[in-house]
Amino acid sequence: MSSSRTRWSTSQVLLFKAIRLTLAAVTLAVVFHRELPRISRGALQAGALLGFLLWFGSELQISGLNYTMPSKSAFLTGMAVVLVPVFLAVFWKRKIGVWSSVGVVLAFVGLYLLTVPASGHGGLNLESISRGDLLTLGAAVVFAFHIISMGHATRAYYWQQIAVLQTATAALLMIAAVPVGPPAYVVWPGG
Repeated sequence: MSSSRTRWSTSQVLLFKAIRLTLAAVTLAVVFHRELPRISRGALQAGALLGFLLWFGSELQISGLNYTMPSKSAFLTGMAVVLVPVFLAVFWKRKIGVWSSVGVVLAFVGLYLLTVPASGHGGLNLESISRGDLLTLGAAVVFAFHIISMGHATRAYYWQQIAVLQTATAALLMIAAVPVGPPAYVVWPGG
């Protein structure tokens, strides 16, 4: 039994995500159609901001995967959850609990050990941080702001409207981004 691994180009991933988000936006619009006529200007702005953050974070993550390992990308992207309490404390002056602080410190130690391996000369080798690591860490920062913004938006507006608007905005931005990369095509392994 042979095993083959298919590597997708960036534009293929963008095309896949554009199709997926478009289908999600249409499905959400059908399911929540009764909420859509009552969309306020504030909900529209919040949904557009969330859609932009979702799209931009995805773009950074997809681009980062071209330059770093998927396992490292997954860990770095997961840092978004750890960054949320940090950003809430720094930008919104919210207090962080003791256990959250411990979790943040341990996550950053793990991030450091994962992205900055020890050099042969003693000390740490900062040159080993790849372009993909930085792009993916940028995605984590964007996703952290997305999580915070989602919390604010869903307290102020109907979550159904926000879900439709953010998904539709992200889908439109993803569709617009597909032609930027090389042509997208699918190659089936073994065929």
